[in-house]
Amino acid sequence: MTAAAHTPDVPCDRCARPVPDRYPICHQCAAKLAAELWRFADRAAPALIDAIARLDRHPTRASAAAPTQDRHPDDAIHRDRPDMVNWDAADRARSVTTTITIWCRRLADTTGLPLPVPARPAGPTCSGRYGCRHESCRAIWERDPGPGLAVAARWLAQHARQLRRHPAATAAAADLDTAVDAAWRLLDGPRPLAYYGPCGAAAVCRLCAPPPPPPGPAGTPGTTGAHRPTQAAECVCHVYGPPEATHVRCRGCGTAHDAAQARAWMLDAAGDQLLTAAELATALSALLPRPVTSAMVRGWAHRGRLAAHGHRGGWPTYRLDDARALAERTITVVAP
Repeated sequence: MTAAAHTPDVPCDRCARPVPDRYPICHQCAAKLAAELWRFADRAAPALIDAIARLDRHPTRASAAAPTQDRHPDDAIHRDRPDMVNWDAADRARSVTTTITIWCRRLADTTGLPLPVPARPAGPTCSGRYGCRHESCRAIWERDPGPGLAVAARWLAQHARQLRRHPAATAAAADLDTAVDAAWRLLDGPRPLAYYGPCGAAAVCRLCAPPPPPPGPAGTPGTTGAHRPTQAAECVCHVYGPPEATHVRCRGCGTAHDAAQARAWMLDAAGDQLLTAAELATALSALLPRPVTSAMVRGWAHRGRLAAHGHRGGWPTYRLDDARALAERTITVVAP
């Protein structure tokens, strides 16, 4: 008798681990996705629902000048009034809800699993839909409300094993990861950016270029179309980027800079600056791998390790270079 041929394992589409049962994604990736969905359902989903309602009604400066559109003519409240809705953030929040709900329905249609059906409200409603803003009335009028966001996320997490066996499991995991990440970014707000100094590259910059020449007199050809700078000059734009970035790019000219070199250049240029203990704590915490507090700076000065150079506003000031060298030695000593 000949031994049966061994079927080779298929690599996971997400982490390239071998999958013995030959499904698109492995058990580890499915468990990780389930954990993210559980965390999203418990913490982010309620806040996201509140954010959608708040964004629909919260005035924003960016959209304050937008004209009113698609309003019912009998709605006197919004007549002749600018649209005060942050549609971009509201649309991103709704796209998260749509993505999770769609994959709930697709998984239920493929596997035959019953969807979690929320309790339908019942009762009298207002006479007209256009002027009514009651959430209960809209829930009654809605024909197919579908599962709630938190309920849908928990349902997907509970059936992560069936999800990894779905023919489109790879696309489902990618879409759900993107939706959960978008929800956390929407709730947490934009990430803080670190300053990496002026660009200084000899390039054509679209932000700091000189203004366009004035149009020619009547009868002579003048400038037409948008002004595009064509001559390279020193870019004076300021460069910002994530604190942990290895390379940062100028928004004006697009020149890429090494983050470590830009940080070192800034330290050398600002080494003689005199800062207070609070200002030193803020600057050194942004430049060093460990945070530095103002109490640490005052402790160094009290023990005679950091000399003061004058006062500003009644507070002693210290050289940035001296404090940086002392902080680097301290951090190196206490590092595990």
